Amino acid sequence: MKEETTSVSPAAQQASATWHTWMAALAAVLALGAWLVLCFNGYAALGVGVAAFVAGILGLRAHTRPWRNVATTAMIASGVVMVVISAFLVVIFWGLSSI
Repeated sequence: MKEETTSVSPAAQQASATWHTWMAALAAVLALGAWLVLCFNGYAALGVGVAAFVAGILGLRAHTRPWRNVATTAMIASGVVMVVISAFLVVIFWGLSSI
């Protein structure tokens, strides 16, 4: 059997690296934004946190370790926002409505 090898052009590889790096940076900005929006509106912070988490997942494919670390940190920060707000909403709406 003959194996087919596919080679990715350096320009396409560089574009992919740049795209994932921008996703890691966007995840960090959105995670900070989620914490700032939390002061004003919990639902909006939850939405921004989800967007930051998704951008962080896409940023994990960045080609340098510092940008992967930024994406991981953004995912942790946005995950904390999502867990805290979700737990608060569950306790307030479901817990107190059953009393």
